Amino acid sequence: MNKFNLLSYLKTMILAMFFAMVFTSCTGGGSSPSGLTEKVYNAVIKKDWNTAINYFNLDEKEKPFFLALLKRTYERNPIVKCEIVSEQITEDGKKAEVTVKNYYKDGTDQTTSNCCVKTDSGWKMEVNCR
Repeated sequence: MNKFNLLSYLKTMILAMFFAMVFTSCTGGGSSPSGLTEKVYNAVIKKDWNTAINYFNLDEKEKPFFLALLKRTYERNPIVKCEIVSEQITEDGKKAEVTVKNYYKDGTDQTTSNCCVKTDSGWKMEVNCR
């Protein structure tokens, strides 16, 4: 994969994750994948970008790139409300998919999925759903 295709792929993945996580009215949090998703949304609502990005399963070297992409995407059409639709955890309990319905500032809505992975420090958002 050349550099342009990789960047395009990463951008697409982050955009999908962003639209599933940003600027919502979700509240709460906890030790579940849905709770993690709500924590990410709440951090972005407060424009607490560093907290939001720390909920991702990323290497320290990757964080600045994804942080910049998250901010840029937010500026386009912020999510103003979200609803957690469902949470599915794999049998082994190590991965999960959280489906979220997002409502955007321009009046549109979209249902998207977030991938989560259980790490030693708890649930994290996974950028690359494998």
